[in-house]
Amino acid sequence: MTGLSDNDLQALRGVGDPPLEARLPPIGDGGPEFWQAYLGLAGRRGLDVCAHLDDPGVADENFVLSKGGALRAVWGAAEDLGRQIIDEGLPYRQLDHAQLLFGTYGQEISAALLLAALPEAYAARWGSEVLYATGPLRSNPTRRVRGTAQFLATVLTPPPKGHVWQDTGRAFRAVTGLRLFHHAVRQVFTAPRADGAFRYQLSPENEVPINQEDLLATRLMFSITVFEVLEKFGIVWPEDSQLAYLQAWYVIGRFLGIGSDAALDKAGVLVGPCGQPQPERRAAVEPPTVAGARALLEVLRRRQWPGVYPFRQTSEFRYRCATGGRDDASLVQGRNLLRALLQGLSGAMPARSANWPLAVMRELVPPVVGYRLALGSNGAVLSALNNLPGRRAPVARFTAISLPNRLGARLLREMANEVARNSVVAFLQSPDPPAFVVPGLEQWSVGVAARGAP
Repeated sequence: MTGLSDNDLQALRGVGDPPLEARLPPIGDGGPEFWQAYLGLAGRRGLDVCAHLDDPGVADENFVLSKGGALRAVWGAAEDLGRQIIDEGLPYRQLDHAQLLFGTYGQEISAALLLAALPEAYAARWGSEVLYATGPLRSNPTRRVRGTAQFLATVLTPPPKGHVWQDTGRAFRAVTGLRLFHHAVRQVFTAPRADGAFRYQLSPENEVPINQEDLLATRLMFSITVFEVLEKFGIVWPEDSQLAYLQAWYVIGRFLGIGSDAALDKAGVLVGPCGQPQPERRAAVEPPTVAGARALLEVLRRRQWPGVYPFRQTSEFRYRCATGGRDDASLVQGRNLLRALLQGLSGAMPARSANWPLAVMRELVPPVVGYRLALGSNGAVLSALNNLPGRRAPVARFTAISLPNRLGARLLREMANEVARNSVVAFLQSPDPPAFVVPGLEQWSVGVAARGAP
């Protein structure tokens, strides 16, 4: 039991980021335009652009010339929230352990996010609507995916000196920038026009875009989904390693405003049925164990992935959501997002292996995601390997899990790693700003982007 009911999760859908919203200074007239311009600036210069407002490459922006003071003020307010989290104390030993795991399994983790976590998000019946409404995700999916990969590398790669979570570091600027980015999206999506109508027509479940439920699900997909994919590769982390990686994403979530006391209070999650405070229910939002986090993710998945059943219509094999018409639109949107993602991933592969991203994705996502996104079935080779006998592997003293056959797991892992490697090369070579930078190898990264890979 996770301790969170459907009513709790539905209430979380109506909450954004109260601590940030309360701290930000007033923008004045043209607030939506301010945040729209900020989104464009961050898209061109990167999430940490506010830390470089005096750089020549940024100072020539008309937006900065007119709104630079306001931008510095909102950036400073967001930084103050992050410094408070650092002052309260961080689990540095577990954070260091998570960075070591990323250094060892970076390709596998990247593949898990590209080929499993992103499709899972696209299959969500409510969250996919907001993703689809952000036009650049459809028109330039590689840029958005590259941004996610850049964020992952930034927050999980240790710097040459100091600690990744010191308040002057690149990771701190990245989480601060992403928190502001989420706030800007909420402001732009919910701002009314002069005639009183909203700029974007979203469903009632997305009255608050990028809400606490969607953020909570995303945080768990970036951790628990990674464990699930690694197990399909035949890799099992010990329980303490899984917990360290999970705790690292809880820390990242705190910097992003996920599950703050103010947000939970606003949703009423910390209040019991009789209106009495129940602080212990925080454990329902941040389970102290990996098993608890897995259980919470399953609850969120059941809400976002309604059951589907296949049916034939003329000569085309299609899928319809069993819960009715509203989800039909989200299925179309999710499939369009997936199509754009696969186009970008396949374009980064050699011609002979251009179908690998789809083949690996079919194996890694849960069956309901495959149904919702109409991924289809795999070829004879991978299907045959799936039918080979699996094995059991211990994860704790009295706990073991089922793993796939070694041969099939090895082949799947090698294919997924090849997709991840080629994607990173494409990120480095992309001429679109901002440039993809490998933390600690900034000059080398920019050089690769300038001259192309050897």
